[in-house]
Amino acid sequence: MRAIAAHPEVNIAYATDDGWVSVSGTARRNDDRELLGRLWDASAGAFMEGGPDDPNSTLITVTADTARYWTSPGTVATVVQMAKGLVSDGRPDLGDTGTVSL
Repeated sequence: MRAIAAHPEVNIAYATDDGWVSVSGTARRNDDRELLGRLWDASAGAFMEGGPDDPNSTLITVTADTARYWTSPGTVATVVQMAKGLVSDGRPDLGDTGTVSL
């Protein structure tokens, strides 16, 4: 948590076969133990030691400034479009992309 206190600027990224989103913003520690208990599940336990009652477990709240996204037409369609772009003068259609100010 000292690192976040010293440099609270963060980036959070999430990806699936359908595309990705990347959010930039400012992080801060959130000491809401009740919320931590409600959000804690098996996936949290798989990545973190202790549990929701462990004093070293905490939440991080991120206030987003911008988000960048890319929607993908899917893995197979992306490969086909990339190959099409390599063998032709046309630009491949690799989905929609943009940036949103929040």
